[in-house]
Amino acid sequence: MTDLQNVKWIKNYLSKKDFDKIEESVKQAELLTSGEIVPMIVKSSSTVGHVPIILFILSLLIVTLGKIYFELYFSTYWIFVSVVFVLLFTKVLSSFNFVLRFFTTKQDQSSQVLLRAQLELETSNIKNTKDNTGVLIFVSLLEKQVCVLADKAISRHFKNEDWKVVVNLILKGLKNKNMAQGFEDGILKCGDLLKEKFPIQKDDTNELENHLIIKE
Repeated sequence: MTDLQNVKWIKNYLSKKDFDKIEESVKQAELLTSGEIVPMIVKSSSTVGHVPIILFILSLLIVTLGKIYFELYFSTYWIFVSVVFVLLFTKVLSSFNFVLRFFTTKQDQSSQVLLRAQLELETSNIKNTKDNTGVLIFVSLLEKQVCVLADKAISRHFKNEDWKVVVNLILKGLKNKNMAQGFEDGILKCGDLLKEKFPIQKDDTNELENHLIIKE
């Protein structure tokens, strides 16, 4: 279980009860399949360092145009106050996800979320299962995007289109501000899909932990 005390931002989205609910849904899904389902949430995937710079320039431009339009005289004191205001305004706006999304193209968001998901799949223990049957359900909160990636044994049988129903269920939960329900529905649907080609085996063991992984 993730230590919620050390990941304070996740409390805005999930409670301890929600974490337990998601973990239980993984257990239930894996009763049907030999696949190992790993849900993961990251705070963001996109590079957004350009956004504060853009906001600062735009804010400074607005202040300058306002000065010219209203023919205001700025003393050294008011110039200082204006710069401080612009810096604070930029910092506040940069803290909102919708602002970061607005100044980051959809294409960049999608490509960076996919790259982050691929990185997590490659560097985690998801690819260390005996029969290469790990499945990553990856959610990036800033971009509000979901990816499902699988290890080689499963990816040979499933295309990206096959996971769309799982993705859409989780996105529905995000849209309805009920992430836990979205995860539960998506995970159970994932197990339902996997059971057709990867049914549970008599000697099946739980190789990966069932809890939700949280990362920045």
